[in-house]
Amino acid sequence: MIYLHEKDLSFNSIQKWCEEMDKLERVPLTQEEAETHIMCTKNQDKINKDKDFNGLLGKWNAVSILHNRIKAFHTYTIDNASLLSLGSLIDRPGIVVQYTNFIQYKCWQHGIKHVTMNAISTVIMPWGKFKMEDLSLMWEKQKYIPSDKNKGMLNMLDRMYCMLSIKDIKAK
Repeated sequence: MIYLHEKDLSFNSIQKWCEEMDKLERVPLTQEEAETHIMCTKNQDKINKDKDFNGLLGKWNAVSILHNRIKAFHTYTIDNASLLSLGSLIDRPGIVVQYTNFIQYKCWQHGIKHVTMNAISTVIMPWGKFKMEDLSLMWEKQKYIPSDKNKGMLNMLDRMYCMLSIKDIKAK
């Protein structure tokens, strides 16, 4: 793998990474993931109004990591049902980072300021989820060599500067 150097990063580096990711083949959800997706879609009003849902957000789980990442790094918002559905697909923090950046790109591309189950089903992930092998490959592709060689490899997806081209979402 040939890694980027920090000096090669720009305001649209994440957009370019997302464009490459968007070309990847998707795979259908597993039976369990599909059932969770359907349950979240059918019950989204109830899930979105559930006062106990915030109890999930203070714990170490994919839903909480997704919520905190979106809140800290991204310009879209997401409802609880969508957090729950996406959380069922994720088993590592690095995958959270990839999906949240990809969702930022799709929101920017389609003018979506608030992610709902409908947006996930029809715009963001209509063809399914990414294959684990592709997520691993794309994780490596986003790493870069910092100017300070003593730091080791760093993650481009954590650099707000690299997301500037897709930061501002204009409603369509």
